[in-house]
Amino acid sequence: LLWRMEEVCGVKTGFTKAAGRCLVSCAEAHGRRFVAVTLSAPDDWNDHEALYRSVLDRLSEERIVTAGDAAAEVPTVYGGTETVVFSEDLSIWMTPEERESVEIRLYLPQMLYGGLRRGDAAGTAEIWIHGRYVSSVELRYE
Repeated sequence: LLWRMEEVCGVKTGFTKAAGRCLVSCAEAHGRRFVAVTLSAPDDWNDHEALYRSVLDRLSEERIVTAGDAAAEVPTVYGGTETVVFSEDLSIWMTPEERESVEIRLYLPQMLYGGLRRGDAAGTAEIWIHGRYVSSVELRYE
């Protein structure tokens, strides 16, 4: 498997009475790590390769946020609002199913009290996929 797929970075074989032949492997691609485990599988090496190919062939790089795009409006004590923007671009390699479950959680003050300048840190945007934290981007005042 290590010689058949450049993404595969580790393999461990084993055997137990209960599970029979065991194969565990790991592949890395686009900053993500994938693990496959088979127990008592007669064609385990080919099964692992097929599993990895089925996932890796479906990955595409998706833009999640774009630097300068508005993330939110935060109220000020003076009755107005301040625009908060994403500080950088963020793209993530993912499957179409993961793209459907992307959630952006914003962590910002509830109210602004003045003295802010454009570009000052405002908070954080966290990216979650299927309920799991993936990455974050700093938010800045516009």
